Amino acid sequence: MRRLAEAVYASDGGAAPEITMKPPETVEITLRGGRKQASLVLADVAVRDDGDACLPDTALVGALAMETTPNKAVVFLVYDGQDGPDSGSEEELTRLLTSLRVPDKDKITTTVVTPTP
Repeated sequence: MRRLAEAVYASDGGAAPEITMKPPETVEITLRGGRKQASLVLADVAVRDDGDACLPDTALVGALAMETTPNKAVVFLVYDGQDGPDSGSEEELTRLLTSLRVPDKDKITTTVVTPTP
């Protein structure tokens, strides 16, 4: 998650953001009709201003990691600038991350879309 925050919130001038990690939490999510434990981590990000108007002053980054098989995991990441009136709160990002639903394999389909000129 630290790498995501650094990549997303580094300024064009190369100034790295200041990242404050919160303690990880164990949460339960629904997975294929059952409940599974996952690890949830949030971080506050302070963006170092060097005149890059595209970046917020602060941001919230979150990650939910869940083991899928021994030695394999999936990680769901979200990030949100915190400068606007519609910025997501910690509670909202936690709700978003923990609402992850994985369908049964027999219900997963793939649709190939070919762009037209």
